[in-house]
Amino acid sequence: MENNNKETTNAKTKSGARKYAPYITGAGIVAVLLFLFVASPMLANAGKVGLANSTPSTSLFTSAASAPQANLAQAPTVIDSANLQTFKISVQIPCSGHTPLILSEVGKMTGVVSIKNSGGWNSFEITYDSSKTTKEQILGSELFKSYPATIL
Repeated sequence: MENNNKETTNAKTKSGARKYAPYITGAGIVAVLLFLFVASPMLANAGKVGLANSTPSTSLFTSAASAPQANLAQAPTVIDSANLQTFKISVQIPCSGHTPLILSEVGKMTGVVSIKNSGGWNSFEITYDSSKTTKEQILGSELFKSYPATIL
């Protein structure tokens, strides 16, 4: 009788564990999917820049104390709108994770006023000051030797 009682207890324990296994597995799958499709893209796109003179954030977790302080003594950059030129390119990057790299590196180039996605993750619209740089200089940079670009 004692042995029969132990078997009944073990059977209840096993069936209880089996009862919750699909919920635990489902919760794990949901957690992984949330990370892959929500958290990871947010972290990958954290360093996007809009203007070449702005300092891109490299982390979502940058505190206010570690943020760069504005230099109030520096004169603002004057951009003559007559010199602004815009063109679109398609860059051969392997995945959308390289989009922030292109945005950041092109945004740092001399004469580039802005860069933004224009359509897909590998299409970009670049606005530059033609008195400071040319389309050929931008496309001739080291970045575009690694990731070839074509003008759209």
